[in-house]
Amino acid sequence: MLAPNIRTTMRANRAFLGRVVRFLAGQAGIRQFLDVGSGIPTENAVHQVAQDTAPGSRVLYVDNATSPSPTAGSCWTATPTPPSSTATSGTGQDPRRPRNPAAP
Repeated sequence: MLAPNIRTTMRANRAFLGRVVRFLAGQAGIRQFLDVGSGIPTENAVHQVAQDTAPGSRVLYVDNATSPSPTAGSCWTATPTPPSSTATSGTGQDPRRPRNPAAP
């Protein structure tokens, strides 16, 4: 059984993420984002919010799956500049991998 407040908690989490990315992209001038442990892409993903706020923002999604989610690319088709978002496999245990997805 799911926790009784799981839907409310998840919606609050997504809303918080959106507020943080909007602030960083808009007021703080951040243009590069690293989303670690991104999991399955959802609506209002980091790249969507960042690029809506500051076109040209770049996002690297990193997850410890053996390969990036096959659905990750489909989430990017709604944004005007999908090449500015990338997904790769990696963990904090191997910091070389997110910078160089081809690293052994």
